[in-house]
Amino acid sequence: MKNITCLIVIFFSVVLNAQEYTPMLAEVNEWHFTTCYEGVCNEDVYYTDGTMKVEGNLYKVLDGYHYISREFLLREDLANKQVYLATIIGGVFREYLLYDFSLEIGEEFEMINPVSPFPENGGMFTLIETEMLELADGNLYKHFYFSPSLGNTISTWDAVWVEGLGSLSLPNAPGGNPSTNSAGRVSCAFRNGNSFYADFDIVEDCTPTILDVGEVFTNTNFLIINEQDKLSIKSSKEIIEYQLFDLGGKEILYKDVKQLFETSVDTAHLKQGVYFLKVKGESFVKVKKVIVY
Repeated sequence: MKNITCLIVIFFSVVLNAQEYTPMLAEVNEWHFTTCYEGVCNEDVYYTDGTMKVEGNLYKVLDGYHYISREFLLREDLANKQVYLATIIGGVFREYLLYDFSLEIGEEFEMINPVSPFPENGGMFTLIETEMLELADGNLYKHFYFSPSLGNTISTWDAVWVEGLGSLSLPNAPGGNPSTNSAGRVSCAFRNGNSFYADFDIVEDCTPTILDVGEVFTNTNFLIINEQDKLSIKSSKEIIEYQLFDLGGKEILYKDVKQLFETSVDTAHLKQGVYFLKVKGESFVKVKKVIVY
């Protein structure tokens, strides 16, 4: 009888541990996204960098790639398993519900993708499946699989969330298309410096690389800053020319910049979306994914 009781206790202990919610936001998060263009793959890094109190709530600052203005903030409601994004753009504060990890199969959720290459209002999606899969830390985490609901004429792709990670697309695009041939797909993720998620079908290894903007510039000799209606390009070596391509490889812009160390690309007239910027110098060629929003 004691053995049976012990087995029952162990069984329910395992079930409860498997169902325990893992918050998306750790003390420090780091997400790596891989995008491929004409057979060449690039990696972008996003991370949380400190905290900020706004409107009575404590937020993590979303930093990295083109979110380097400290105007993009994340907070988590642990009781309801929900994650919010707040933006402070032009002094205007707005908050969006990005994730609800309490959803059950068959329930609908409105996908909001603020300041991303995807439609800000992506329409309603239905949670069609969930499963527990092992991640890089050896533990099981719930995966959420969504498809556009009937009547959704805005989004035509599926979306995937992972508990403790967020979207397999951009962190601020829960309804984004997780594809290396689109805006990118998560290839690696770290929580407090520890490996949490790794997709070795996309990359060969996963190493945390959190750096501040100055360090990125020092190590790569090249920096692109996504600003309002323009992309600012800075280089420690002279720039000769740049080209901007759409995802289909069509050239959108070309400019001969006559050997400058800094220049900019006017994006005010471009459609929201993902582009590839090719910058050529005397001794280098760089191709980077850029997002116009």
